[in-house]
Amino acid sequence: MKTEDFKKIFESIPKEPGVYKFLDEKDTILYVGKAKNLRNRLSSYFGDKKQDRYKTIALVRNASRIEYTVVDTRT
Repeated sequence: MKTEDFKKIFESIPKEPGVYKFLDEKDTILYVGKAKNLRNRLSSYFGDKKQDRYKTIALVRNASRIEYTVVDTRT
């Protein structure tokens, strides 16, 4: 997923707690995570600091979309 693609969905991502999945073009789950604030957490994958970790670079490069589910609490 490119940063430009993420910017298109950024405003639609809620600020509530939830779980998120990165999926590739075949809908294979690449990563599952949880967050107190979905918008903040997902945007952290596309900021300047994403270059700090090879794992994050590979995840973002191979993802074609992100799914998320809002939950009552992070735990």
